Amino acid sequence: MAPLHGAASDRHADCVATLLAAGARPNATSKGKHTPLHFATFAGCAACVAALLATGARPTAASTFGGTPAHNAASAGHVAVLRQLLAADSA
Repeated sequence: MAPLHGAASDRHADCVATLLAAGARPNATSKGKHTPLHFATFAGCAACVAALLATGARPTAASTFGGTPAHNAASAGHVAVLRQLLAADSA
């Protein structure tokens, strides 16, 4: 797992912001084509999601199995994060 994916998964918004400022790619994919945004939404980290979206993370990115960040947020019950994604997708 890449450092940005790990920071997003562990809800370390300050690390996510630092990594993005240092040039980490917000749409980098893991083996299963999960982006850092997939990890942040499953973890329910609204601050991570905001930082990723602000730097160009794609809210509609699909994993190998077709799962999107919105699927992750919804399945984990993170309503506020889901609203963030829907707002970003409609902008």
